[in-house]
Amino acid sequence: MLSTPFLFSQKAGESAQGMTSVTTSRGSGDARSFIVSSINNHGYYHNSFKWKLKASFEGSYLGIVPYNPQNNKVKEETMYCDFSNLYTSGNVDVRSNNLAFINIYVASSRNINKKKWKKEKLVIRVDNPEIAKSLLDAFQDLNRSLR
Repeated sequence: MLSTPFLFSQKAGESAQGMTSVTTSRGSGDARSFIVSSINNHGYYHNSFKWKLKASFEGSYLGIVPYNPQNNKVKEETMYCDFSNLYTSGNVDVRSNNLAFINIYVASSRNINKKKWKKEKLVIRVDNPEIAKSLLDAFQDLNRSLR
């Protein structure tokens, strides 16, 4: 199933208005749907609750972009993650009842057309520790399904 993702042309400073979630082919459909839904509803940029995250898949690549929900401005370019190459997935770092961090190392790129990937630490701030744990499990399931 092919579809046009919502965020893959987003650049820093552009509006995120009208962004919608899209899940496409390959891998575990349930894991993909859960990942997109969880990041869109509970994911925040690593250092602030001011910047929410929007996620979507393009093929087997997960695209994540931070945006400000107050004005729909995008903070930085989309980070594409290739979960077929998950280097390390540690435990969820729980800080309080409403704060947890997911820290994983994945192959990432800012431009999937160039096919130039590098190992990068992906940090996702999550407003619910239980969702963070489930999200980490979904990332690991997706990794297994893409190998």
